[in-house]
Amino acid sequence: MAKAGTQTGYELKVTLRDVSPPVWRRVRVAGSMTLRDLHHVLQVSLGWMDSHLHEFRIRGRRYGMPDPEDNYGEPPLDEVEYRLGELVRAGDRFEYVYDFGDGSRHEVVVASSAPLELERGRVGRLAAEARATLLG
Repeated sequence: MAKAGTQTGYELKVTLRDVSPPVWRRVRVAGSMTLRDLHHVLQVSLGWMDSHLHEFRIRGRRYGMPDPEDNYGEPPLDEVEYRLGELVRAGDRFEYVYDFGDGSRHEVVVASSAPLELERGRVGRLAAEARATLLG
């Protein structure tokens, strides 16, 4: 398959807060991945089943799935419209919240960034594979 070129990749350390012993994962993702795609990657890597609402909190802004019928304050920014590489750089920290009822809060540390060579279409396939794993 033809190469798409080099882009920035990120190594993320994702830690579930307020549990003992610590539960954490390291994942490598492309900076071109949308936050929606990152959500699917985190669901698979953490063993969640994508059956609850979620939200990213990055630099004081909320990103998630806006619900037009939700009248409880300001809706989050639409995560489909934002790519990870537009919002973070190495050394940053942000929060991923899954299941608002149980309050599963995760600290996400952008441990490093490095050039990442991907085959054309690979990012989309990785996200699709993550979704298929959740549905399968």
